[in-house]
Amino acid sequence: MKKHLIQPEYDYYHILGLEPTATHAEIRSAFRALALRHHPDQNPNDPQAEEKFRIVTEAYKVVGSSRTRANYDRARNASQNQRNRTSNYSHRRESDDAQPARSAGRKKSGAAHAASTTDTEGKGAAKPWWQEDEEPLSSQPSPPPPPPPPRPETVDGTDIEVDVTITEEVARFGSKQPLAVSRLENCTVCGGTGGRPGTAVRRCPECDPQTPSPTCRICAGRGSLIEAACTSCFGRGKSRITKTRVINVPPRTHTGQTIRIPGEGTPPRGEGKPGDLVIRFLVKRRDEYEQRDAAVYSEIHVTPQMAAMGGIVRVKTVDGSADVFIPPGTKPGAVFRLEGKGPILQGKERGDHFVTVRVVVP
Repeated sequence: MKKHLIQPEYDYYHILGLEPTATHAEIRSAFRALALRHHPDQNPNDPQAEEKFRIVTEAYKVVGSSRTRANYDRARNASQNQRNRTSNYSHRRESDDAQPARSAGRKKSGAAHAASTTDTEGKGAAKPWWQEDEEPLSSQPSPPPPPPPPRPETVDGTDIEVDVTITEEVARFGSKQPLAVSRLENCTVCGGTGGRPGTAVRRCPECDPQTPSPTCRICAGRGSLIEAACTSCFGRGKSRITKTRVINVPPRTHTGQTIRIPGEGTPPRGEGKPGDLVIRFLVKRRDEYEQRDAAVYSEIHVTPQMAAMGGIVRVKTVDGSADVFIPPGTKPGAVFRLEGKGPILQGKERGDHFVTVRVVVP
């Protein structure tokens, strides 16, 4: 245990304005009130405020934990017992002195005390900062009005990546396509602070606002302390918005090609830079058959061995799949007709399906 933990001027219960029997909830409430009052952000260019805030935080870290509080209480009680024994010993030594000397000492002590009191009143009494208040924290009628919220931290926004599927025709010639993008934006009611308008928002004294810790016992990962939660976003500071915009698909677009739209990503915090919207294109393969008027056309790829020796190839049709017999010696570009496998025409008539052979080298 550090030595200053058991010195009277560092009585952490006294610093927090509490009794040693205070509950954990009372300790937590007193620390929050003092931390908000003496935070350096609310007292710029004030070294005393920084020292007060440091001592309040140190007091809470010691008595706010059950383990460290138990060690501190034992050291504090031992120090108090030692002071009591020393005081009793000094009192017995004084009782053995002669009465005249005691009387003279009393007169001298009284005079010195009067002089000290007069000198103190003239120069101003030097008290510890936690004794400057006229009343203890718990008996104050009402806290002063909170100062305006501090300037928010600067954090850049992140990029939003989306995939867009387009047809081969759109990829070949280019076009304009609608795109719906859902993203988190700063709440329009609280401006992204998470606090109700008109209430105080303070930086968390224990974790970094840039990367707040989810396990922080004070802010619970928020990075800031809010006096009252916003009724629109419930303290999150963000709300999900879906916007539809029109994007330009450039000609000769291929699968995996991306375009970047600056400033359309997630919004920043403070004066940071917003993220970008990154769009990745996926070109949809053409259907296995194409309908033109009263017939359907498609292609099949065969190897040179199959074209020479013959074989059977399965083809996708309007009604499903059908087998096409490739005779031996088939030439590239040969067309086979599947009668009645085309689209449905007027009445019960059906069109035909024409299959063109393409010889490919594997």
